[in-house]
Amino acid sequence: MAAGQFQDAAIAAANKYGVPQNMFLWQIAQESNWDPNAKNPNSTATGIAQFTAGTAKDFNLNPLDPFASLDAAAKYDAMLYKQTGTWQGALEKYGTLHDASSSTMAGFKNALGYDADNGTPGVSEDLKDFGLGVFSPNNWSQYIKTIAIVLLGVVVIVVAILSNKTVQTIAVQAATKGKA
Repeated sequence: MAAGQFQDAAIAAANKYGVPQNMFLWQIAQESNWDPNAKNPNSTATGIAQFTAGTAKDFNLNPLDPFASLDAAAKYDAMLYKQTGTWQGALEKYGTLHDASSSTMAGFKNALGYDADNGTPGVSEDLKDFGLGVFSPNNWSQYIKTIAIVLLGVVVIVVAILSNKTVQTIAVQAATKGKA
């Protein structure tokens, strides 16, 4: 089966859990080359997302169901990101980057927006430091959430300033009335 049959589901799962799309697509290609029946000869890892028997059990998942596996893999990536604080750490814990070769690391960094030639972070890595994750043109929901949070913060600050100004005005008026 070709990657195209599952890419829409992978993109939807990545968006659902806030996982960078390019990285997730790259990860699934690394794990199984998009083969929903892939089996690792050295472990119990099976299916498109190469879940081991134990992890599949934790997710109550049939690892040979490619759509459920893609959703669970994106969810698992997001959980691991919260634990480690980086996408590299998340994929190391997942196993995709465990003992990764330099070419595998170059592919991973390229998927996250690094310049693979000189190893410098792209815009996406710079934004990660601000908790914004990796933006892509297809991930507008993340942009909108970020803008909404920033605007909410501005509103809270303005309300606090205005409230403080009102309290100050009332205090000055009360103090002035007492002296008259």
